[in-house]
Amino acid sequence: MMNTKTFTSVNRVIYDDNYSLKQQQKSSFINQFLKGLLSAITLLFFILLLIFAENTLFGLGFGDENKSMMISKSLNAFFDLHSPKYLQLNFLIVFRFFILSFTLFYALIKNFTNLYWHRVTIKKYLPWFVLYLVIATISFLLFFTFFSVWPKEVFNLVFLLLVLFLLNLSYEIFNYFISKKTNPLLYGNYKNLIITMVFQALLLLFVIITPFVWINTGKSPNFLFVDNRFYTRIVDIFTVQSGKNFIILIAFFFFLITFIVLANTNFFALVINKRYDRNYVKNNLWFILLLFSAIFIWLLRVFAYKHENENLPIGNNHLLWVYILQSFFAIIILILYMVFTLKKRLSAKSSLNTLLNLVVTQTILSLSLFLVTLFNSKSVVSLINVFITITVQMSVFGFYIFQNKNISTKLLVLLKVIMILIILTAAIVGFDYLLTSDHHNNYLFSNIQPKMNLVQIMLLLNFSLSFTLISYLTIKFTMVIFKINKLNKELNNEKK
Repeated sequence: MMNTKTFTSVNRVIYDDNYSLKQQQKSSFINQFLKGLLSAITLLFFILLLIFAENTLFGLGFGDENKSMMISKSLNAFFDLHSPKYLQLNFLIVFRFFILSFTLFYALIKNFTNLYWHRVTIKKYLPWFVLYLVIATISFLLFFTFFSVWPKEVFNLVFLLLVLFLLNLSYEIFNYFISKKTNPLLYGNYKNLIITMVFQALLLLFVIITPFVWINTGKSPNFLFVDNRFYTRIVDIFTVQSGKNFIILIAFFFFLITFIVLANTNFFALVINKRYDRNYVKNNLWFILLLFSAIFIWLLRVFAYKHENENLPIGNNHLLWVYILQSFFAIIILILYMVFTLKKRLSAKSSLNTLLNLVVTQTILSLSLFLVTLFNSKSVVSLINVFITITVQMSVFGFYIFQNKNISTKLLVLLKVIMILIILTAAIVGFDYLLTSDHHNNYLFSNIQPKMNLVQIMLLLNFSLSFTLISYLTIKFTMVIFKINKLNKELNNEKK
């Protein structure tokens, strides 16, 4: 009888383990399928938005001028703030861009992040996956269909944030009860959740109320910068020097920063408890890769914009061709990096050696690109050099991350920041080439106070971040030397 019970118990354990394994495999398949689907949709969204950037992001619209946020079918007046009419149109374009971009990016990033957290409980997360994707799709479609120039209609876009907040609230409650079972130490206290959602609600309330107070304090809701008490008061606070205005500004920024910090209490709790580990950061890098892929494809399209005064003069300007050699130089650096790194890996595996190779390569690439762009005045040359060099930089980062499985979380975060800056630089170079094309003739990124234009400033910042890598490498070397010296002292003491 005892043997029969034991046999039955063993069978049940084997059955339960087998069932659990099958469930995990099924969850993994669903997770990978959803991640692949989300990746394809994300890439498609970004490519289409960038290819039609004039019409979507800048609000030119499609069809006749009545379906455009600009007065003419050109971006020549984009960011022209010299008259109240242009000031209002540009403000509405920027407001529309930030609201739709925020909801699009937030919903997509949230979905990618949640797929990582709910690898095991993926079936329960499915409703939120669909809803976040729906909000992202709505934002994407509004870029192609919404081109109103009436302030009240444009300000109504803030209600997208309300829908996003309600969805986020329902998800956080769901996540709290799910995670409470798997990680009671971290999610056992509901106070973090309450603080986070309350201050997010307060920030949302501020964002929703402000635009509607603005349009209702003027003589007409259709004029934001003419005969409007709200606008006049804001200008006075920032321009009139007085103790009262100074206190108002200090208090406003203090409360704003405090609210933003408290609205991310959950995030800081996860950071403190080391939930954002190496695998989580690597998961985030996938989204960055998708964004870069879209930028890469779009830059190929950007080359088609006409610049009659910037055709490369073959044989006439030898210095110009010297500048273009930057692209060939970047490719040579990539080949040398690959050969040197693979050779080192075959001879001796050292994380410090591979990190040293990465730091030297990125520093050389960013410095050479900055110097060439600093002395070159041709937009097409800058576009070619930036296109090739940033592709090489991202390839080097990708190769390093792929070849080194045990990269520290801190280094991954640093690489993530640098890659985001590289993508921003590429986007600014692309938009600069678009705006300065013959059809638009807008030199927005060049008409700034410093001697360097915005593209050069971004490239300088890109080079500056290389020093953070150098600092990280220096600290790493110092720690290794300290440990070696400490070990040698211990060995010497044992011998004595």
